[in-house]
Amino acid sequence: MLREEYWRELTQGFERTALDIFHVLLHVDSDVLAERIKSDEVDAKACQWRLDHISDYEESRPWMEAAADLVVDATNLPVADVAERIAAEAERRVVFISLSGRLASQTSAGRITRGDQHMLVLTQAAAEVVKSVTSTPQLSQAAGLRISSSVAGPEDASALQVEAVAGPDAEDQVLEASGARVFVAPQAASYLDDKILDAQLDQAGNARFSLGVQKPGQV
Repeated sequence: MLREEYWRELTQGFERTALDIFHVLLHVDSDVLAERIKSDEVDAKACQWRLDHISDYEESRPWMEAAADLVVDATNLPVADVAERIAAEAERRVVFISLSGRLASQTSAGRITRGDQHMLVLTQAAAEVVKSVTSTPQLSQAAGLRISSSVAGPEDASALQVEAVAGPDAEDQVLEASGARVFVAPQAASYLDDKILDAQLDQAGNARFSLGVQKPGQV
């Protein structure tokens, strides 16, 4: 796919299906790519055509990299390392979680349609961390991670606070994903509805949470 207008046309079609597309661009330097094409015995008939289009790829590379979710430079990487890199990133991909009271509509098994509704999303890593910090003897199965704000409608994440709690407050929005429960306080909801929550455990076992902004068409 070397023509940007064709890619945008495909992307528009993907968005209508509500599929979560993970777009990976595998880059190889031109001289190395040429040698690999020449040594390819499986698709030898297309050898010259592929060589002729290397320059087209280099010309299209800026928009292709900008459009990709992940760019892997495979020039000097073994195939196994490339696959491992992609698999590791795929594990961090977001899983859908819907806000109670503004639920996404499920049109078929495994398909969630966003429509014009807002959703916070949670990476798989964040879901695992949330379950880790809320699965304690002191907390019940209804426990979750509560995200609140010291001010109404915060402008940045510095006003946010997170804590493991036994259950949601009456006005909280309840989010569930992969067995993790997140409670969003009303003051924080508007700031979080276009965000991605990620997390990891440090060497001491402490949870570290971070927020990113969703890409257009990501959910």
